[in-house]
Amino acid sequence: MDVEWPPAPPEGYRPHDPDYQQPWYVTVALLGWILGVFIGPPLLVVALKGEETAVRLAYTVFQHETPNEWAKYLVWVLGMLGLLALLHEALHALCGRWFGYRSKFSIRYDGFLNISPTTLTYGEYQSRGESIAIALAPLVVLTPASILVLVVSQDFWVLGSAALICLGNSVGAVADLGSACRIVQLPAGELITQDKKGRQQYYHRVNE
Repeated sequence: MDVEWPPAPPEGYRPHDPDYQQPWYVTVALLGWILGVFIGPPLLVVALKGEETAVRLAYTVFQHETPNEWAKYLVWVLGMLGLLALLHEALHALCGRWFGYRSKFSIRYDGFLNISPTTLTYGEYQSRGESIAIALAPLVVLTPASILVLVVSQDFWVLGSAALICLGNSVGAVADLGSACRIVQLPAGELITQDKKGRQQYYHRVNE
């Protein structure tokens, strides 16, 4: 049996449908972020390990001659991307659970080339700060963790894995950064609720 939707507003609040249009400077900043992400990890490896190590790392990870070597490489790439997706979404869910919300993991399918995992946090009224924290949790945890591995590790495959996770997680964070920018634009005191179907409702504080 479906729960009533949208739920009744909390005391002192009324339903609110924000009219959000992403400012041009946010779009430019996100495009700049994407460009920086593809440049940053390679430069970080050079800065931390030196140019010679970076070249040897690239050769070890990307230079393959036999079909068996290419097969191992593809298995590694697919495995790391799967691990990245799992860690990224798990951090969204764990942050939501930290605030006392329930979470649901699903796969969004919009065509063969547009398949993406997603995590919903639902069940209570979220504040702006909580929503931003949930959105940005993978970026502020997983990317620094992968950079730390780049600092301390000497193994080429571990370095390559950390660089791939750093790059992939930062690229995946573009949507999270866009969501955080949208939430920041909401009025002070705004509450957000979401159900496990992904439906959202906003509530604005009534001025006394």
